[in-house]
Amino acid sequence: MDADERSNKILSAIEPILEPGESYVVSADDAGKVSVSLPGEDDSVRSILSTTHPRLYGYLLAANERISSSSGCALVLVYLAASGLISFGLHSRALHGLFPGDAGGQKLLESLRSGWVYAVLTIVILVVWGKHEAWLEERAYSRERNELSDHLNRERLDAYEVLAHMEGDDSIDTLGKHMKLDQRLGALSGA
Repeated sequence: MDADERSNKILSAIEPILEPGESYVVSADDAGKVSVSLPGEDDSVRSILSTTHPRLYGYLLAANERISSSSGCALVLVYLAASGLISFGLHSRALHGLFPGDAGGQKLLESLRSGWVYAVLTIVILVVWGKHEAWLEERAYSRERNELSDHLNRERLDAYEVLAHMEGDDSIDTLGKHMKLDQRLGALSGA
């Protein structure tokens, strides 16, 4: 039976019992067990993928976590420590030793001993950290891309359809963000 025939058969079976505006998720797992998710206030987009394709959803959760944790907390601490050390070095005149005989260098360092300089330095360091973290996440997504393609092929799903189901699910939002930016997303499709 092809997909259209199956859809029509399901539609004819469900149509008499549905009220206007009602929606249900009907799915069969790998063992053939059929389940129906009833709509409710706690239903989310997540329930659609986790019910219809639990293996894929499990992979998406794991991949999202690997991408999200690719930079880690230590990276921001390194950048903040660098900002603090440079600021402390300027303020305590410890950096003056870099220019022992250079009057111009000494004068420049003295002029940099200002609250505004410390604030700007901290902002610049945080921007650099943000760009570095985005780059690390992009590299982690690149590593996950082939395995994502394998999962989509195995499930015979279209990447854009999966992306639509992922929308609004905070559990996999980092992976979804990278998929949205992926210009070769269509090549991942298994449909």
